[in-house]
Amino acid sequence: MAPMPTAVLHPAVAASDQRIYVFGGEDAMQNPVRLIQVYHISRNLWSRLETRTVKNVCAPAAVIEDKIYIIGGYTRRMIAYDTKANKFVKCENLKERRMHHSATV
Repeated sequence: MAPMPTAVLHPAVAASDQRIYVFGGEDAMQNPVRLIQVYHISRNLWSRLETRTVKNVCAPAAVIEDKIYIIGGYTRRMIAYDTKANKFVKCENLKERRMHHSATV
């Protein structure tokens, strides 16, 4: 398996359409990492995209149809990443900050 471009701790991770998506997390100095890293399974290839939208640490991700939902992560935010359109959709905020939790569909 090809090495991950940027090592991160506590990212949101989800798999969809033969790809593994790694959203955010933090570096070894506990600074938030504002990246999306995508592993293409069949090509054994990583791609990465810097984005200011991603700022989650210790957040779960869950897949529903073509969207990956990232829930909390030291924030009240919930965002959805549309894998087909390659863009984020803002969702309604959570009532409280959440971190170190889980989600499943």
